[in-house]
Amino acid sequence: MKNSKEIADAVFKARDRYMEQKQISSRRIRTAAAVSGTVCALGLTIAGIGYLNPMQNSRPSVTAVTTDTEREMVSDMQSLEVQKEESMETEAQETTLSSAEKKKTTETAAGIPSEPADTQAVHTQPEIPAAAVPETEPVDPIGTDAPAAGNTTEPPAQTEPPLSERTEETTTETEELFEVPRWDEKTISEQFVEFTVDGAIYVTRCVKISNAHVGEKLYDTIVTGYDEYADEIRCADASVYRIEGISAECAVSVYFQGQDTGYVYTNRRYSPETLGEMMEDMRLDETISFHTLYSAQDGMWITDYDVSLLMELLNGHRDLARLEDDTYHKPLFSVSTNVELLGITNKSLRVTEDGYLITNIMERGYTFYIGEETAAALAQALGLEKDDTSDAQTTDAVIVTTPASEPMEEVIVFE
Repeated sequence: MKNSKEIADAVFKARDRYMEQKQISSRRIRTAAAVSGTVCALGLTIAGIGYLNPMQNSRPSVTAVTTDTEREMVSDMQSLEVQKEESMETEAQETTLSSAEKKKTTETAAGIPSEPADTQAVHTQPEIPAAAVPETEPVDPIGTDAPAAGNTTEPPAQTEPPLSERTEETTTETEELFEVPRWDEKTISEQFVEFTVDGAIYVTRCVKISNAHVGEKLYDTIVTGYDEYADEIRCADASVYRIEGISAECAVSVYFQGQDTGYVYTNRRYSPETLGEMMEDMRLDETISFHTLYSAQDGMWITDYDVSLLMELLNGHRDLARLEDDTYHKPLFSVSTNVELLGITNKSLRVTEDGYLITNIMERGYTFYIGEETAAALAQALGLEKDDTSDAQTTDAVIVTTPASEPMEEVIVFE
């Protein structure tokens, strides 16, 4: 069994024999051409002598010169043709050999046996044993998972994408559902979303308000909006009116030029001093509504409870000051809260275990301290049982608290 090197050597030997045969053939051709040229020259010379003999007396003899000149010309022409032919053959051979050598080098590097460079010129092509050809599996040209021709193996079963990819696809689909509408697809209150007056920033609630709830005109203003697709800020002239029973520091009604319908805008920077002030500014005793109650102790959602207990809580603590408190407080329960007149929905009124009342009814967090006892009593009245599990250990310490109207500060006194 021959390996790739032995096969290549055989190919090169066949090439060398072919080159020798070509050189011998070229020499024979040149010799035959020279002989034929000589014979033709002699024939022409004889014919010329027969033609020129009658004119020898009148013209000088130039037969020998003519013969020698013709021979030289014919010989030169034949030499040029032979050289041209040899040059063309040599270039063709070099090109063929160069391509063959490059192919051999590439195939040798890849471990594939080489074939003869010129299968037509070499009459005896060496037979390549079947074992000398490396067995390779067919490769799919387009890189798919489909089986190659003749392969009866079933394609791999389709599997679901990883959870991360499925989550990304779901997120993409969700984002497409909430695609920002174009400017012309928005209502006028969605287009022009805010305006500023005396440092107060009023933002749209995207809801209309009945003219029956609109009071006197307060001032004119310019409302601005941002067009995401055009990447520009747009402006509109508008008039601002009071909402009956609602403080203008809290919310107003806006009428755009040429429109006969008002839209609610609320003050983003509204900051009441007390719980009672907030109730009066928004007329909460008439406008607020309570919905689903969530118990943080057992994770239960409750819809059937005594709503009046929450109103009693608000009315009974009007004098509580608003606290600047960013501390996290563990919730005891929370209630979904709306103020439909102002377009405020799904806000929260939360009571914590350590006695705080927290609400985001005006987008910002407002915190008031009602006391732990009040919080626990309200939870019990609503039918919520506070978790009896306590991390506190038995101690002789006595916890003294400040009055409910002041911020809570725990002071531990040891006896």
